[in-house]
Amino acid sequence: MALNDSYATLADFKQYYDDKAMAVAGTKYDTLITQVLASSSRMIDKYCDRQFNAAATESARYFKADNSDYWNLAVDDFVPSSGFQLATDNTGMGSFSTIWATTDYEFLPLNQLNPDTGEPWPVEEIHAVGGNLFPLTPYRRYGNVKVTALWGWPAVPQGVKQATLILTAQYFKMKDAPMGVLGFSGFQSMIRVKDNPLVEPLICDYEKNAVLGGTGTGHSIAGLF
Repeated sequence: MALNDSYATLADFKQYYDDKAMAVAGTKYDTLITQVLASSSRMIDKYCDRQFNAAATESARYFKADNSDYWNLAVDDFVPSSGFQLATDNTGMGSFSTIWATTDYEFLPLNQLNPDTGEPWPVEEIHAVGGNLFPLTPYRRYGNVKVTALWGWPAVPQGVKQATLILTAQYFKMKDAPMGVLGFSGFQSMIRVKDNPLVEPLICDYEKNAVLGGTGTGHSIAGLF
């Protein structure tokens, strides 16, 4: 899957939702389902503040080193690859002429694994260990670190895929509800994924600002549905 792809396929959803009903419907709802799969995937991105697909090729992104930390750089998620390169603009003039050697840094988390679960995990931080340090140039260019990497995750987590299917099924059902509203608990109220007991446990560990392998930071899931 490439960046911005849905986390589940049309075939995945038809199997998950109801094989017999989908067989009767044929391709009638294929366009709608495809659109809702994409929307559900992007809502999960918004909640987690990250994307779980992987780019096909390496590309460059720019980051600002923390003004108080020469040693550590928080970056967008990426997968280690042979095309990785780290370069810094030590003068703040836009010349990324300092190319770091592989001995100048290490990737965190170590081994690209969640330390609590052993699940494959992307690189989230680069730690300086050699002769170079991340530059602090607060009064010059904002982006003073250039990272060329394979952005994204090593694979879409199963919990993210399952959450996508659940969200898509809930949205799909709303097409048959009066004015897009379904009743529950005796009230006519629009279904929202706010503290959704089926979805939130599947994705809370993947919040960008959560403690790695923990239960999240209380980030509100309101508005995802």
